[in-house]
Amino acid sequence: MSEGISKLQKGDYLYVGINSNVIDFMPMLRTMRSVTRTPIFIATSEENYTVEKQSFALTNGADMYARFQKTTSGNIEAVLSQIEYLTIKHRQQTITNVTISGNVILTNGGEVFITNKMVKLSRLESGVLRVLMENSGTVVTHEVLIKKVWGNSQITSNEFAWRTISRMRKKLLKISEFEYIKIVYNSGYKFVS
Repeated sequence: MSEGISKLQKGDYLYVGINSNVIDFMPMLRTMRSVTRTPIFIATSEENYTVEKQSFALTNGADMYARFQKTTSGNIEAVLSQIEYLTIKHRQQTITNVTISGNVILTNGGEVFITNKMVKLSRLESGVLRVLMENSGTVVTHEVLIKKVWGNSQITSNEFAWRTISRMRKKLLKISEFEYIKIVYNSGYKFVS
């Protein structure tokens, strides 16, 4: 438990599972909930499950209290569906800096959503895409990209922007056949939606 708490305090992603048949889960639940907002799943057997225990667990910080499934794959499926639900719920609550152009959504965390498909971009790729999306339909020169994304660095070569855009375009093509970033030869790049 101390190793789990140490990881939680460092901000590592964790989904805590507690088997309530083996231990009294309340002290562990209270301790875990006091140091993290990480999802906590408490599982129990059919004979140990009660509505009162479920209500108690949920009102004291658990995100899910459920019976063990009959198969390992059933347990995995239950936990994965809960993780998916909590991820969507968390995204809806925390995404505040979103850039939208057409059907492309770029979050503050560098995630790009195109028609319900998602790809994660690096910090530089996300910065370049944000600048291009904010100037949708107009050509953005290499110099402007370098100044806005890399700041006052000593970068003088267009190769940095070109390589970043090349990697980003490959990632975007994995989730959409449409090329959102057009190369305007001898000028720069243009985002089209």
